[in-house]
Amino acid sequence: GYLERIKKWKQCVGGACSAAEAPETFDQFAKDHADLFADKTELGTDMEISIRGLLSDHLKSSASEVISESSEVVKLLKFAFRFAVHFHDIQNVAKVPFSMIEDIMESQTIEKAEALWQIIESLVEVITQPDIFPKGKLTILRTCNSLLRKLSKSCNTEFCGRVMLFLAAIYPLSEKSALNLPGRMNTNNVTYFENKEEYLANKGIFSDSSNAVSNGGNEGEDGMEVVVLDGADEAGSSDQIGYEMYRAFWNLQSFFASEMKVVDDLSVWRDFSSHCRRVLALFEAHDFSEEELQQAHGVLNSGESKSD
Repeated sequence: GYLERIKKWKQCVGGACSAAEAPETFDQFAKDHADLFADKTELGTDMEISIRGLLSDHLKSSASEVISESSEVVKLLKFAFRFAVHFHDIQNVAKVPFSMIEDIMESQTIEKAEALWQIIESLVEVITQPDIFPKGKLTILRTCNSLLRKLSKSCNTEFCGRVMLFLAAIYPLSEKSALNLPGRMNTNNVTYFENKEEYLANKGIFSDSSNAVSNGGNEGEDGMEVVVLDGADEAGSSDQIGYEMYRAFWNLQSFFASEMKVVDDLSVWRDFSSHCRRVLALFEAHDFSEEELQQAHGVLNSGESKSD
């Protein structure tokens, strides 16, 4: 009967996930369990129910632990992907490993999910197999979006970025869900920033030469007032940031809010390219030290602990 088939499926899958009983090939696996493969119409459903049942058992038994590469959960997930790739033509089989990822991520705390995410990232190659990805891409997208909604952009910044990079890695550039097909731009999203007078005044630097220059203000070689970052030496060093750099950075938002004007007008494209080069050069000139990176991680981790 039905329950007997599910029990047999659990036993054979559990054995296949064990190194001692792993079959040499999935063709051999099918021969060894010919009775389970006899009815192809129910095979996919039986396999899904049995594997997700095993997954539930493993998750319960390891609820207090961080899932590692050698855990039964990961072994079962990898088996499910290999099985899906080999038997992708059987109904419901290809979507099973994607549903497993969704089940696993929903059962984890943020801290455990972040530790597990490295394993998910290592599966990109098999996840994007053309025989199975189309049948599971909506599930993996739903899983990632659900995870992003749980994460704090301020406390889990790095993890959010890793999830976004993962999505960018598995979906092609032609993916419709990531394209602005109607070409609508949010031109109402205007970024307001200070003009030069306001900028200099707020930095304690006054354009009126009769006023005293304070708070680290210096005059650059071209006569433009600049603000020297903490730890900078002279105004001529690479650490100086003046109003033109400030304007170039924040003015990039206007290009991103209305992308078509960048490609329609050559002069606008040149301005955009110039701003990008200046901003990227500034980032390259300000590498973070190892100590600063460790301090930043400490702040993020403490913020995450408070949010939990």
